[in-house]
Amino acid sequence: MRDINAIVQALAPEELQERLADLDRSFQGHDGLGLDEVGITELFEWTLGNAHAGEREASMEGYQLLDHAISDFTARHPEAEATFDFRYEWSMLAGRFIPEQRERFACLPIYRDLFELLESAPPSRQHLAVRARLFVMKHQRYWLDQGGKANKLSAEELEWLDELEHGYEEASDNAMTTAEARGDSEVVVQLFRDAAQYYFFTQAPNDGIACLKSALEELPKVPGYIPADSAHLLMEIGQVFLSFKKPAIALKYFTQAKDIYEEGGEDMEMEAFRAEGWIDECKKRGA
Repeated sequence: MRDINAIVQALAPEELQERLADLDRSFQGHDGLGLDEVGITELFEWTLGNAHAGEREASMEGYQLLDHAISDFTARHPEAEATFDFRYEWSMLAGRFIPEQRERFACLPIYRDLFELLESAPPSRQHLAVRARLFVMKHQRYWLDQGGKANKLSAEELEWLDELEHGYEEASDNAMTTAEARGDSEVVVQLFRDAAQYYFFTQAPNDGIACLKSALEELPKVPGYIPADSAHLLMEIGQVFLSFKKPAIALKYFTQAKDIYEEGGEDMEMEAFRAEGWIDECKKRGA
């Protein structure tokens, strides 16, 4: 599924308003039934576009409409890959549309329904359950940091949430094996990047960095790969090392990224300039 949020954010304000006006005609008053993959994708676009434009009521209407549309699509196409993509994307938006409550982890029922659905996912979508694990772990931490009361969760809910974290590595390894067997390098790279975030989240930075390096090695195998993809990841690794107060190591990665960007010519000038800024920052910090 396309990264609709990124597409919406890339639109100029007047372009976004024009696109929303077109989509309004399709979805205002719609019951969400009978939509195909294109229609549901456009409904995501309408929902996120309105959210980005500050139209809270319309975006909430879109989020609720998506639930009906996806349920209807699932009933008609229970084994389609899009069924799992749509429900995953909708569930990951729950935190934006469902108000936080100290007395209960309000999004938990949605997350649990998602995992139940993903148990029947085809091999090509098994990695979604791994990605969802990390997302829910982070959301739970955020909820607790905002005053959420863990003692309001049932023993069964606490056990379920605990398994998400402690079972992450095994689930990730299994999904990685499946993706490698299918030759799906794009998913392998994403799993390595997600695993890196998991290890940073659980205070195991060395393992996180190792995962990012593994993603960097796998990246050229991804269909549609361009060298700038590696440069972007090199920048990310450099920023990680800089955050750990290792400017000399970070400098190496920023320099590699800058060299790749410069080879890209005019199209990569701004990226090269950005890399140069980070190189300067490393030198200021003693590299």
